[in-house]
Amino acid sequence: MSQSPETTWFPGIRLTHVRVSELSAIPDIEPSALEVLVAPIPAMRKREAFTTAVVQLAASLHMPVVWQPETGKRFFRVLANLRTAEVCRQQLAPGERIPVLVVSDLPAHISTGELIALAGFVSSIWHGLDATSSGNLLNQQATLIHPATMARYLPELSTKLGRERLLGLNRRYQIPKRAQAKSPTSQESLALAQEDGDD
Repeated sequence: MSQSPETTWFPGIRLTHVRVSELSAIPDIEPSALEVLVAPIPAMRKREAFTTAVVQLAASLHMPVVWQPETGKRFFRVLANLRTAEVCRQQLAPGERIPVLVVSDLPAHISTGELIALAGFVSSIWHGLDATSSGNLLNQQATLIHPATMARYLPELSTKLGRERLLGLNRRYQIPKRAQAKSPTSQESLALAQEDGDD
């Protein structure tokens, strides 16, 4: 069976190590969407929950996928696994290195904003989260993805009814207030968004 062009999500991918300070969120994510992606409810309320060694382990298990906009400049935009990049930015020293997967080019069939939202949603399902406790997160992630993108790549999950049938999510869910996710990581992620806007 031949692959369609859109199955090549990350062209020319390679493994390398970059400093935490060299990572940045892509610029076309709204702060409200960024917070859903990096600080889901329930949020990790204290940094002390993870030791430095465990943060490094998690970064190795869930490596950020990044793109280098300018060859020769040590600056990388995160395309997937933004949660890993953000926790590392908040809990590791700026000069500490973590493993990342660098792509040679951006995928042509989807915008970077749509890609990072889709990747977050798919990862949450892939990791087998219990839908009874993560339903709000999955529903919120689904709303970040354009309906046309959902219909194209996840047609069976593109509606509330489909998510209820296949994932057990309540289609009558109420999105909780962001006040329930006040935490060091969630609030600093908004500062990260403001940083990027100043570039």
